[in-house]
Amino acid sequence: MSEIETIGGDLPGSEEATPQEQFDKDEVVTRGMDMIYTEEDRFTAAAKFLESGAQNPADALATLTALIMGQLDDTAENGIPEAALIPAAAEILGELGEIAQASGAFEADEPLMNAAMQNLIVKIAEEYGVDEEEIAGLMDGLDESVLQNVATQQEQYAVARAPAQDPGVRNG
Repeated sequence: MSEIETIGGDLPGSEEATPQEQFDKDEVVTRGMDMIYTEEDRFTAAAKFLESGAQNPADALATLTALIMGQLDDTAENGIPEAALIPAAAEILGELGEIAQASGAFEADEPLMNAAMQNLIVKIAEEYGVDEEEIAGLMDGLDESVLQNVATQQEQYAVARAPAQDPGVRNG
């Protein structure tokens, strides 16, 4: 392996992973991929869930990832180790983005995936009891221009996906 693996990826406070942390993360990701791809009808259900969430794709990705992480945590003997939680969730989120893209549900571009990751961090924090100051610290570490770009692109995406209205038809 030529590049150093980190826990937390590009998130503020990320640090080099210990061998145990890397092992734990890889184990969670493997179990998550097995869940998505080998459990009966799970892949189809995931693709349908993402397609149904096309009006708010960042939330659909974050919600589905959080559900999968919750199931993985529930079935793990001692739960998912804390240091592996966010990095594993980020990898599973990325895989679900690829599924959404391949299925034609929506384009999982970088701004969308960044927004989905932000939503996911909040969902995980709420589920696992991370306090609001820690969430704010994670969010503060993100580049403000990236956040503005994500918001703009989400608005443009929502407008583009809205059903076209016939100008000859009046409401009311």
